[in-house]
Amino acid sequence: MIFPSAARIELFLASDKTVTGTLAEVSPDGVTLTRKRDSMQVARSDIRRMWVLGKGSRLKNAGIAALVGFAVGCPTGAAKAGYLGDMNNPRLGTRAGFCLVIGGFAGGIAAGITAPFPATKRTLVYRSLVAKP
Repeated sequence: MIFPSAARIELFLASDKTVTGTLAEVSPDGVTLTRKRDSMQVARSDIRRMWVLGKGSRLKNAGIAALVGFAVGCPTGAAKAGYLGDMNNPRLGTRAGFCLVIGGFAGGIAAGITAPFPATKRTLVYRSLVAKP
């Protein structure tokens, strides 16, 4: 696989540590990462997994959160329509209305909570065949 120049890489090492840096060089023996101002050589035998880090989509994450919030809020609103509307045995239209209102409210809150967080896309490019001892 050809990596883009200055690709951000995350390595999970055999010592259960995670190292993140910019890819400087790849050789058959290992990988060289640049971290801040210094370089770090990591032997291939020490690498368990290697990911390429890319820019993710905040909008996609917020959309997924909105769907999950709606999926939780809609049945809750429909089930509690009688209590919230102060009526016994509410009609289907009333339950559907509360479903949409409470579901939309919960979805909006979930999307609003998720949107400010940065999104990182991780693509696995190498996994060691050696099992964990």
